[in-house]
Amino acid sequence: MIQLQSKLNIVDNSGALKARVIKTKKKFARLGEKVVVSIQKNIPYSKIRKGDIAKAILIRSKCRESLISHSQIWKSNDLILINIPKKGSDFHPVGSRIKGPISTKLKRLKGMQKIISISKRTL
Repeated sequence: MIQLQSKLNIVDNSGALKARVIKTKKKFARLGEKVVVSIQKNIPYSKIRKGDIAKAILIRSKCRESLISHSQIWKSNDLILINIPKKGSDFHPVGSRIKGPISTKLKRLKGMQKIISISKRTL
């Protein structure tokens, strides 16, 4: 569960490395939810700069969703940057690759097909 002011790693090749959550829909964000972040650290000479505001989707979380389900527990809180498209289509990731696997829970969510297709594998 991610809340305001949480620091997260960005695991795509968009040029950003670390971000801080500045807005969520609910009190806590879970896997697959959209959050608004502020970029804290970036790669030099990339399109995305420090201090930029971006939208992102949480793809890995340290916290297990429920004790009954045997969901994967990750070692870090990670997200990818996205562009919000017109109504009715999938989310467009800013980067073209995702480092590491993503959660299988994202397969069940609406609008995640492009994100799943660019990931190497799901766990």
